[in-house]
This record gives sequence, C-alpha cells and structure tokens, in this order.
Amino acid sequence: MFSIASRRSWGVGEIPDLVPLSRWLERAGFDFVQFLPLNEMQEGQSSPYSALSAMALDPLFIALEDLPEWTAAGQNTLDAEERAVLEGVRPAPRVNYTAVRALKTRALRHSFKWFDANLWGTGDRRAQALRAFEERESWWLDDFALFRALHDANWPFPKGLDDSKPPSGNVLAEGDTPAQAAKITKAKKAEAKRAEV
Repeated sequence: MFSIASRRSWGVGEIPDLVPLSRWLERAGFDFVQFLPLNEMQEGQSSPYSALSAMALDPLFIALEDLPEWTAAGQNTLDAEERAVLEGVRPAPRVNYTAVRALKTRALRHSFKWFDANLWGTGDRRAQALRAFEERESWWLDDFALFRALHDANWPFPKGLDDSKPPSGNVLAEGDTPAQAAKITKAKKAEAKRAEV
C-alpha cells in the first residue's frame, strides 16, 4: 500500500489510492492485488511485519482528505512548518514514515476532537456507526485501546522493561484464576479511564 501514493495522498499510499491502481491493473489484465500487512506499525519502524496488532489497520493509510471531520475541523490547522513538511513528503521518492506519522497523528487527533465535540453525543449517523463498530469489535478493540494508551504514555519503555525478561512486580500473581485476572484487568481499565488515559 505504501508504494502507491497518489498526488493527493500524504506521502504514503492511502486506501482510496487502491481505486486508480485497481483500474490500471484491470486494464492490464490482472484481477487481484496482494499487499504486505496493513496493520499498525511500531513507531520508528517501516517494516509492515513490525505490527503492534493483528487486527488494527495502520492509520497511515487513512486519507484525511476524505474525512468529513477533517474538512469540518478546518484543514488549515496545520501550521506553516507542518504544511511545508507535507509538501516535502508528497513528492518524495521514499516514504518518510516519521514525518508522515507525525502529520497524520496530529491531523487525525484534531479531526477526532471536532467529531467528539460536534457529533459524538448527537445521534449523528457517523457517531452511530462508530458506536456500532466499538461494540462489534470490542472483543479486541478494548484491549488494543488500553495497550495503545499505556504504550504511548510510556514509550520508550524504561530501561529493563525493553528486554526479554518480564518486569518484576506484575499486577497478576502466580496462581490467579482467570476470573481474578479478568477482575484485575477490568479494575485497571476503569482506573485508566478515570485517569483519562
């Protein structure tokens, strides 16, 4: 996906870029395309095999120009320096993952803040769709959201937590039953939510 960037994409191939690629491939006689994994990559990585999740797609591939929230929130929220970076990564022969991720993260957060303030509690169809997605995908999404929040708040990990040995002082004790583990996990999630993590 990363290599099919169009003129409108933000320095990396985006999901809508599949449309012209598919048309071109069809004219050439092909009827399918294969991709490397599209899962969210670890910050600082460019290998699609360094995914943080087997389920979560990488937000790098979201086309901000197609998000109504980005348009409504004001596309001009990028400052002059960020606009210059965007104009530099768009025609670049190689993907600058660090710059693209920083730009898209800022723009997506800004767009979601607008969504949260203007649509989330209104019953708007997009809010309903997000709520339905959260409920349908909660079997993995809840844990991934907690992981990302803890990961982002603690990255890079303190020395000693980034090696192969498990950290001392685990929350769960040896011998805890699955029910106890679930109760502890639920309590930690509630604690993180109260702390607005």
